[in-house]
Amino acid sequence: VVRRVWCTLPDDERARLPAAGLTALAAHSMLAGPAVPVAALSEAAWRELTDRLPSLRTADEAFDGAVELELWSYEPRILMDPAARCVDRYSLFLSLQAEAESDERIAQALEAMNLETSVGRGRWCAWAGWPARSDAAAGSCLQEGATKPGARPGVPAAT
Repeated sequence: VVRRVWCTLPDDERARLPAAGLTALAAHSMLAGPAVPVAALSEAAWRELTDRLPSLRTADEAFDGAVELELWSYEPRILMDPAARCVDRYSLFLSLQAEAESDERIAQALEAMNLETSVGRGRWCAWAGWPARSDAAAGSCLQEGATKPGARPGVPAAT
């Protein structure tokens, strides 16, 4: 997610966008959806949308009747889950990491979604491109040979 904007969108435009953020997580978990729905599109698609709809009301924070748009560096509709009308689960997982660190409910919902798709923590790390093992005690991914999260084998940990 490059940045977030809030705007009023016509229903037909909103229907074309995949749910993202907490709205998408609510679709895959027992969490209630947020008061302000969240959708995603690429920055390029956002520029095109604002060119097509110059009277679009936008803001840098939520307002009544707004939709929160996550502007992504790539087009999220390419990987969209068509059945759920949501961004793909990998991107959703990665996009909510900051929120998961500060909200245990989000962390638990992501973990449940993770297990539901049979993609354990170690597999998420392997998907990211490096061999990993799961460390349940630390609750995060460790590269093989590392002794704590974020450490790389053979590289002294920063103090």
